[in-house]
Amino acid sequence: MKLLVSLLCLVCYSVLAQCELSSLTPLVGQWQAQTKKSVVSEHWHKVSDQSFEGMGHTHDLAGALKDSEELRPVQMQGTVFYLAKVKHNALPVAFALISCQNNQFRFENKNHDFPK
Repeated sequence: MKLLVSLLCLVCYSVLAQCELSSLTPLVGQWQAQTKKSVVSEHWHKVSDQSFEGMGHTHDLAGALKDSEELRPVQMQGTVFYLAKVKHNALPVAFALISCQNNQFRFENKNHDFPK
């Protein structure tokens, strides 16, 4: 059992070790997705080799702004975090990068109400 746990930790560490802030370069640009009720768009730009910034906007299908957020990925203590600042929270919410493969990135914060 200890060997299995050790192997799983090693695999997880090797995947996470590849996830550096520079791995997020494919985010740079403009992105848009539409749901049945809204249109979500994000605009990302590279500030420096160690810094990216983004803005996210959600509009209803008629074009009215429903929500906006400031976005910033940062690397702290060997982990990459996605910080989202929205007007209804006093402080930014941090989501840890848990996987990055094939230009797909997954961030998670199980303690946050929505999104997780």
